[in-house]
Amino acid sequence: MGLDIGLSCFVVRLNDDGDLLVNSPVSLTGEVKTMLQQIPGTVRHIVLPNVSPEHFIYGGDWAAAYPHATFWVAQELMDGKGVAASAGLKVVEQMKAQNVKICILQDGAPAELGERWRRTRSKLEDASVCIFRDSGGALSEATLYFPEHGAITMADLAFAGYQNKQMDSNPISALFGKFAGVYRRLGSPAAFLVMLKERSVATNWRNTVRSWEWDTIWTSHLDPVVIDGRMEFDRCFKFLD
Repeated sequence: MGLDIGLSCFVVRLNDDGDLLVNSPVSLTGEVKTMLQQIPGTVRHIVLPNVSPEHFIYGGDWAAAYPHATFWVAQELMDGKGVAASAGLKVVEQMKAQNVKICILQDGAPAELGERWRRTRSKLEDASVCIFRDSGGALSEATLYFPEHGAITMADLAFAGYQNKQMDSNPISALFGKFAGVYRRLGSPAAFLVMLKERSVATNWRNTVRSWEWDTIWTSHLDPVVIDGRMEFDRCFKFLD
């Protein structure tokens, strides 16, 4: 009777060779496997963007299915921090058991890529990363920017509820959406209080993201795509002013 926030993941084509990046992987069901098989290319990168369980809990399953992919994770996940620390460490152990390559998400263009990715002409070296993390490690999320697509990603830092059938058809769901600040808008219910507490860190994150050239937001919860994203981003995080 509340509000099902759902979970979306995005498959990003990185280059003409067909290298694919999966951001915030969902449950690897038969349907998901079939959809991936229908996309020309090879899954090379899998990003677990933050330390909230819905965004990392399937990492072990994806590692078993794509052992040659590189997995990008938050340092806090490796360190056993976050709201579900024990579950995070279990997923890390599952990934390690598959001998996959695990890299830490860092601010800027991922430094690990270097010459190896230039040889493969991967566009991931052109992608940028900006991490918001609170001082206690409970919330750590990487925002990714793909200049070729003019888009950024949001996992739990912002939810989009513009054309949500659940809220449009169910008054109780609409009430939850309004209370959470996501009804027919981009809102930040999960990060709002943390960002107010860590205002300077949050403001630096916001300013970095705004310095990139994009106008589309790919969101993991509720509506998957926000058009006119820059305007909505500014409205969403105006509370930091």
